[in-house]
Amino acid sequence: MEALSPRRFDSYTEYRSAMFAALETATSTIAIFDPDLREAGLENPTSIAALERLCRTSPRRDALRILVHSTDFAERECPRFVALIGAFSHRAAVRVTSTQLRNWRQPFLVADARHVVTRFDQDGPRGKLAAEDERTASMLLAQLETMWINGTSTTTGASLGI
Repeated sequence: MEALSPRRFDSYTEYRSAMFAALETATSTIAIFDPDLREAGLENPTSIAALERLCRTSPRRDALRILVHSTDFAERECPRFVALIGAFSHRAAVRVTSTQLRNWRQPFLVADARHVVTRFDQDGPRGKLAAEDERTASMLLAQLETMWINGTSTTTGASLGI
């Protein structure tokens, strides 16, 4: 696997490229917050393969945690992703944020608690990939924890109430 190179991006194509790069380097955990997963590219075969590899090889029960405001898009448009979450429910979880916490607008991915991909706002593609940035990763993981604890579990697998 290639080392991650820190970079900024200004398009959704560059954002998804940064997401793929971070997914491919993860060996232990991936934590993702995205309002609806619409622009994350998780349905892409490359992403599915990286997520499946992580779920198969990580020793962690919480290898993949994904937090969303809504599962509607994934339920309609992401059958491979839904199947993956169902197949690896022992390593992967999706939760929906509580209505009180839906003001968080910064999508992010944290890989292995040290690599970060983030968009500055959910309504635009601008963002950055920060490699070996444990400080930012820690701050975003703390935010995810707060939203995770207050979120709603979804049923894994079948009809995405993931």
